[in-house]
Amino acid sequence: MIALVLLFTLITGLLCLFLFLVRKYFYLRSGLKKFRKDLQTQDRKLAEAEENAQDNFELEKQLHSIINTRLLELEQKFPETVNGQKLPNSKTELLTKNFKNMFHTTLKLLKTEHSYYSNR
Repeated sequence: MIALVLLFTLITGLLCLFLFLVRKYFYLRSGLKKFRKDLQTQDRKLAEAEENAQDNFELEKQLHSIINTRLLELEQKFPETVNGQKLPNSKTELLTKNFKNMFHTTLKLLKTEHSYYSNR
């Protein structure tokens, strides 16, 4: 009789151990699926971020080319020298020169500010 009780106890213990291991297996399997989904989501986000960075880089290059074009146009319209000789310093030339310097500074600041904020 004692042998029968010990056998039932052993079988019950083994069944409990088996159920515990099966439950742990399914828990780990679901955790692995969730981990894979998280990895795929992270990969997708990184790919989108890289694509956005490339787009921003292209836009920045276009912006710099436009600014450089505008600066060249300004230099052609209001040259500081004519035929290698400096222009006389009348009030209009000083105003034009100051405006040109202010415009150069503003456009260079735009380049710098755009570069600063696009790298964040």
